[in-house]
Amino acid sequence: MTKKCIEDYENGIKSGRGSGRFEHYTPWLTVRGVKSCAVKSRLYSLRFNRIFHLFSHGEVLAFYQYDWDDSIIEVREQFPLDPNITYQICKELKLLHPGFTHGGSVMTTDFVLTRRSKEIGEELYSAVQIKHDEDDIRNPRTYSKLEIEHQYWQKKGHPWKICLSKFFNPTFSTNLEFFYHLRNTPYKISFLKTLKHKMRTFLGDDSIRPRDLHNRTVKIGETSLNLAMAINILCAKKLWLFDIKNKLYHKCTLADFTEVTHVNE
Repeated sequence: MTKKCIEDYENGIKSGRGSGRFEHYTPWLTVRGVKSCAVKSRLYSLRFNRIFHLFSHGEVLAFYQYDWDDSIIEVREQFPLDPNITYQICKELKLLHPGFTHGGSVMTTDFVLTRRSKEIGEELYSAVQIKHDEDDIRNPRTYSKLEIEHQYWQKKGHPWKICLSKFFNPTFSTNLEFFYHLRNTPYKISFLKTLKHKMRTFLGDDSIRPRDLHNRTVKIGETSLNLAMAINILCAKKLWLFDIKNKLYHKCTLADFTEVTHVNE
């Protein structure tokens, strides 16, 4: 076990890296702090009330799903693994610890997700590593790192899995990407309630698509919206629902949407 890696971890946690909960969480790695990564994204989530630091297109696509999933109450990205444990695992597996040539480096898991069990009222954690495809995990060194991570979460008693972004549902991903900006735009609940009420009469027409309504408007107080944008907002805020995983939004007609019975922003 290298003293430097342990000290780096302990000092990082003390300074707030990789610690905190919910909107107060700070990831171990940030976009500004990692120069070698070609794909870097900073995404603001209104629901989780903070900026997320993501290091691959696959992580972005995964995060769209987590942000959409109401059962997930917390997402912690670039989560650090305690090197006291990872070094012990390396010893047990007879593996070299990542970064061993320069004193060891703190390992991270792409996402730690929190759900709350309705049955027992406790928080349930799961860990996720995102890779693009099978080739990303066939490299012997990469495979050994993943096994260390697997053993880590097994010792912690939490489920861990690898998600291959190559197999993410493309329809679902396209829809979530389209809605993400509006989903994270704040609107007053009174505005959304009024909008939902005024748009109700347009439901059910199987000959009209949302994009066909760009030239028509609806007025909410002092705000005028074209009807296509109004439908975008209603879908982004989950006030109108459709088969989002299996049908592209831009191919929907007004008959594909159903209205929910409450406003939940």
